Amino acid sequence: MCGICGYYNAAPEHKPVEVDAVLSMFDETAKRGRDASGFAAAQENTLWFYKKNIPSHALVMKNKDFKMHGRSWLGHCRLATHG
Repeated sequence: MCGICGYYNAAPEHKPVEVDAVLSMFDETAKRGRDASGFAAAQENTLWFYKKNIPSHALVMKNKDFKMHGRSWLGHCRLATHG
């Protein structure tokens, strides 16, 4: 099974995203799939993303210091199925 989590910053002042809370939420999805993970964010008129064939907790550790200033963020972890 896969795991999906997201965050939307509805504050009109575009306050910075609560990075620790978002990364913690994403890390919790690791039990839903350990084969690959990734995240994407919308920032102004740009959509950026990062994905890797590692569990979400490992992806969080590799990207602990990233800054998020966008309004929305989406994380996904994947469990490969066979058959």
